Amino acid sequence: MLLEIKDVTKVYGEHENKVKALDGISLQFNEGEFVSVMGSSGSGKTTLLNCISSIDKPSSGDILIN
Repeated sequence: MLLEIKDVTKVYGEHENKVKALDGISLQFNEGEFVSVMGSSGSGKTTLLNCISSIDKPSSGDILIN
């Protein structure tokens, strides 16, 4: 496994202003795979990529890079 994303959640804001950008995302990628991240505006694509690249930290869950 080259990259494993386990139950990742990312929450922005606090209390009544909370927004879940990612909610329990789990994915696995093997070496040599080609992956495309697609979705509508505001669906969490950039948040996911920022967490994978360590620009941002998930609120919970794990991102394992081998």
